[in-house]
Amino acid sequence: MGKGRRRAAVRLAFPPRSWEFSRWQRDVWNATLDWRRVPLVLLCAGRGAGKDILAIRCGIRDLLALYEYRTSGQEERENPKIKNIVRKPLVHGLICAPSEHALKQTLEDFEGTLKALESEWGLEEGTLFKHHVREKKWSIFGRGLIEVKYQVTTRKDSLRGPGYDVVLYTEFATETREDAYLRELKGTVTRAGRLGRVYAYGSPKGPQGLLWREAAAVFEGGQEGERRLREFENGMHVHESGLRMFAHATSFLNDYLTQQQKESIRAEELVDPDGFAQERLARFVHLSIGHRAVYARELVERCLRPMSPVAKDERERGRRKISVGVDVARLGTDRTVFVGVDEGTAEIVLIESFAETVGTEIVEHMVRIAGMFGRQNVEFPLDATSHQAFLADFLPAGIRCELHHMQGRQSRSKEHLVLGLRTLMAMGRAWIPSPDASPGMPDGMREEVRSLISEVLQFQRFVSGDGSAGYSHPPGGHDDRVSAWMLAMAPVADDVRKPSAAEQERRLKKVL
Repeated sequence: MGKGRRRAAVRLAFPPRSWEFSRWQRDVWNATLDWRRVPLVLLCAGRGAGKDILAIRCGIRDLLALYEYRTSGQEERENPKIKNIVRKPLVHGLICAPSEHALKQTLEDFEGTLKALESEWGLEEGTLFKHHVREKKWSIFGRGLIEVKYQVTTRKDSLRGPGYDVVLYTEFATETREDAYLRELKGTVTRAGRLGRVYAYGSPKGPQGLLWREAAAVFEGGQEGERRLREFENGMHVHESGLRMFAHATSFLNDYLTQQQKESIRAEELVDPDGFAQERLARFVHLSIGHRAVYARELVERCLRPMSPVAKDERERGRRKISVGVDVARLGTDRTVFVGVDEGTAEIVLIESFAETVGTEIVEHMVRIAGMFGRQNVEFPLDATSHQAFLADFLPAGIRCELHHMQGRQSRSKEHLVLGLRTLMAMGRAWIPSPDASPGMPDGMREEVRSLISEVLQFQRFVSGDGSAGYSHPPGGHDDRVSAWMLAMAPVADDVRKPSAAEQERRLKKVL
């Protein structure tokens, strides 16, 4: 297929007739037709409203329109200096997500949409696009022309690169590694010669996280902006700068739902009102029935203080006791997290996370961390599952471990740790170094602290059908850093629980 025929196909038969839209989808489609305007499009919609397919269709439209613009010579006529910029590929897209699970469904929908477009244009199978599995990308019209890569955002610096024209950021509300978006992606999409339009979308997960923060900024931010955001429903709002747009839709705006399906969705409200408001009405609510935020924002903010340089100096001299909680990755697919706490001050002094670690690597990290503070001063509280417990057998002599039985979301030991940490936070005995008020904090630790804060705010208590309670992260979220912090704070909680010397003496006299 020559370039002229490709451009003609884009020009004459797009969008295909098979692409039908609900009314709210059509409104967003029309509002974003000018791909040179509104670089950030936020889609907040209930489950089943059609936000994923809308973002995919808008993204493909923008990629094809940009390809037409650049190959027709119009771009160089409007900006002659652009010919001096080397772009490989000519048009570059990205699909990203905070987890493999979220990414997988989007990739299937994206490729299915390309296949439907190929069929609509009457092309032979495999002539419009090719999936390069090993390179984790698609090429449209051929290599070097339109290329769309895909990846999860969990690895540090994964979103840095030569620049993207169009980005689809799915499950944006569950992103806990905030630097992936705030620093890596924002720096990448503003590269010279790239369009830099981002579609960030998902259902809300409470009034916290990136979707909440970015959406509130559309409404001017602050308490008044957050109030307007909470009250906004089923519509679009563009910031006065024209740089960002927020679109909201409940599940009921899907015009293709049958009456029976709508009634079935409404029945969910009787079982879980707050969950219904969040998942179906796309409201930013604190889940209070069935699922409830364990650590209120007020508690978390009470813990934020600047780093303590004096304590740092004493730790380096080996004069402080350090508790390092370890959350070990399951089967090597999650992240292994280390959170170190100064037992005397209850300050977090270390946060590190590593992807795809094996047992020997975890032991090496523990030996290295013990050497940072002095082996005699460091203790490693671990989750005593069969996978974690073997570490104690391989650690060198002198490195101490304490095993906690917190396997499963409904573990009694886990509840003990969860509530213990909440009590310490309420007492002012927990210290998170503020990432915004600690100028000397290393960038790597700053990123980890922000991720920890996000995970803490999203950590939930849930009630099962049998009435038992448990604790875990929301769907698509993570609690690795929370778990490691809870373990690290266990010795601090134990010290608080111990009666004072005067109290011990009073009890002894009472017994005698």
